[in-house]
Amino acid sequence: PVSASLKATSWLRQMSASNAHQPSPTLARFLSSGPVDISQVLQDRIQKLAMKVFVVNRSPVTVATAEVILGNSTSTLEAAESEQKIRQATRLYFVVLESQLVAEAARMGHSNFGPLIVNDVFHRALFACSCEIVQASHNDPSLTFPEIPKRLHLCTYEMGKVIESFL
Repeated sequence: PVSASLKATSWLRQMSASNAHQPSPTLARFLSSGPVDISQVLQDRIQKLAMKVFVVNRSPVTVATAEVILGNSTSTLEAAESEQKIRQATRLYFVVLESQLVAEAARMGHSNFGPLIVNDVFHRALFACSCEIVQASHNDPSLTFPEIPKRLHLCTYEMGKVIESFL
């Protein structure tokens, strides 16, 4: 169990370090294929969702705010760990979203996913799956299922509709 957890955490670290925490050019193309380009809106939404999931002592997580507000090294360490989880979950979300859209475009023969791209429940469920993977890879019992879907105002059914395609 320890080596599996370390491998998963190592993979997440490599993936989140090697890629920007924003949509790739391919994903940006999909996000702009609807009536309006929602790239920035989606990035802002994901950041807000991340703040709902990963909090330190009920304060929004950033290393700077944790140091100023909480002022101790334990809290700074917790904030840094939460920042890392936010980066990993955000990057995983963008990677999985892109792979799903690329696969669907190949399957359907078109890349206009307007209704899906603007579906808030879909994005919250996909991000919840990403957060669950990150939590599991860190072997962190602080957010056990179904806490993440609750924080994102999802019922488990909504998350269940996305999880199969996520895996």
